[in-house]
Amino acid sequence: MNFLYADFVNGFIRLANDGWEHNWNERHGGNLSYRVKAREVEDVKEELQPGEWEPLLVSVPELAEEFFLVTCEDISFRDIMDAPRETICMIELDKEGRRYRKVWGAETGIEPTLSLPIHLLCHRERKSIGKNARVVYHAHPSNLITLTYYLPLKSDKFTQELVKISAECEKVIPNGVAIIPWKVTRKENSSLTTEYIREHDVVIWAHHGVIITGDDFSLVFGAMHALEKAAEILVKLLILETGKKVEIKTEEER
Repeated sequence: MNFLYADFVNGFIRLANDGWEHNWNERHGGNLSYRVKAREVEDVKEELQPGEWEPLLVSVPELAEEFFLVTCEDISFRDIMDAPRETICMIELDKEGRRYRKVWGAETGIEPTLSLPIHLLCHRERKSIGKNARVVYHAHPSNLITLTYYLPLKSDKFTQELVKISAECEKVIPNGVAIIPWKVTRKENSSLTTEYIREHDVVIWAHHGVIITGDDFSLVFGAMHALEKAAEILVKLLILETGKKVEIKTEEER
């Protein structure tokens, strides 16, 4: 089968384009990965051209010999629909889960997203606890980010406010959202995200963006859409209540 005719590839490209169209992924903002099923790999195997092995920055033996479709580094989500061969790639992990090689895409020589390690760690955690999540999506939805400047950076409070605005949110975040505070180091961010993703489908990085996991592309899109819509309504209500632009509070004032 032609790689670009595969359903999982089309689903990946559609979610990426939805992210651009909904203003969740600006220029270089965000990244996306999908843990490919064995039968899906089999469907496109004739199209695969393995490259050289390269070291991973993390060790994930639990994902050994698995394949992942990922966005490339330094690309725009806007271009994925028209130029998938240059903007996304499929990679294979080795038998130890310590190296990877590109098997399709990235035709201009671009590497997978620099956020590949955290994506793999999220995939590892979801797989290890028996979850079916195969999609990991990182985006920068404006209203959810805006709320991290205003609401207390506490997971239960943040969840409560979103669910209060929209009953739909209760369905897409049954375990609530997890909040990671601003100004943690890259290592701390990775560690906290990995820890929280075990129990939460949605992790919000304060003042930066959201990482969300799900079983398939449609569920991930639906969850992001519902949460961002609730956040938009809440932001508008806060503006109406104050009659002016919402004042940004410092960490000490919260």
